[in-house]
Amino acid sequence: MTVATFYENGNKFFISILGHANYGNGGPDIVCASCSTLSYTLLQCAHELKEKRSLFKLQHEETEGGLTIDMVADYWSLAKVKTILGVIVAGFALLEDRYPDHVRLVVNDGEK
Repeated sequence: MTVATFYENGNKFFISILGHANYGNGGPDIVCASCSTLSYTLLQCAHELKEKRSLFKLQHEETEGGLTIDMVADYWSLAKVKTILGVIVAGFALLEDRYPDHVRLVVNDGEK
């Protein structure tokens, strides 16, 4: 199962996307490919934000079956960062709804 966790606290964000969806049973795995596409789209957007100095901090780690991103947004760019994350979260929510045995989405806005 792929577990996508999005944590937000003010202008600080931590994203963890871990695990294999295991949908394809040895063949092409469309669910894993979809999760990877969303993950790498987010990472590319984060790099672009960093280049534009919209992020104070960007750290990421890629592993076999996983990606973590730790970033701190400039307060002036917070709306842009939240919009990008909102689109990626919406994509994972669609995958979780369609493939609940293969994708789980966890969203925490820092209030708990």
